[in-house]
Amino acid sequence: MGPDGQQAGEITGQLEVGSSDSPGADSQHQLIFGLPNISFQGAGRYAFHVLVGGDDKARVPLEVVPFAHGEEETNGH
Repeated sequence: MGPDGQQAGEITGQLEVGSSDSPGADSQHQLIFGLPNISFQGAGRYAFHVLVGGDDKARVPLEVVPFAHGEEETNGH
């Protein structure tokens, strides 16, 4: 979701994770993935909404800051 509350894009897929060592305990995992076809229209606060079966299970915040002139790009170009 963008600062205006509108959906900025969508990433879909399936993910299979193992269970925790203790029954009933939370299981935490780190995910790294690209953001193809996602455009941030400007600086501001965005959030990734994690949906499981259509239910909103978690939100991960992301702050987009303006690119300052004179700073070197870090995308390999």
